[in-house]
Amino acid sequence: MVTIGDQKTALTIGSYILGGGVNGREKRSYYDDYENDSSSYNHIVLSNMNFHHRISDTIKIMVDASLPIANKNGSVKHTTAVVAYSIRVGGDMVSGDIGFILPIHEDMGSTMRYFPLGIPLLSLNFTF
Repeated sequence: MVTIGDQKTALTIGSYILGGGVNGREKRSYYDDYENDSSSYNHIVLSNMNFHHRISDTIKIMVDASLPIANKNGSVKHTTAVVAYSIRVGGDMVSGDIGFILPIHEDMGSTMRYFPLGIPLLSLNFTF
């Protein structure tokens, strides 16, 4: 993971290996049955990019983009990308996010018809 910036404005880029089944010998992951295929994926890589800008001590604007990539038998298969944008309000111990999650895929026109700004996001965060 690489972070560029400071506490006020920062861009973070990273990738995570989530694991998965290997030809049915291990626990299967969510992506194993993609397109009714019985063989499992070798691994799943989740690429993530996060941008945040602190407006004040209690308000922060955040944008996250994630692209899961499933590697199956040496070929790379892209799945739905997700973009989330929100405003975080709160302090160091408790904060809340108000924003939208926008799934980006081939048939996103059907999602956009009902949720033109994305799927509403409301979360409450506790830091210990």
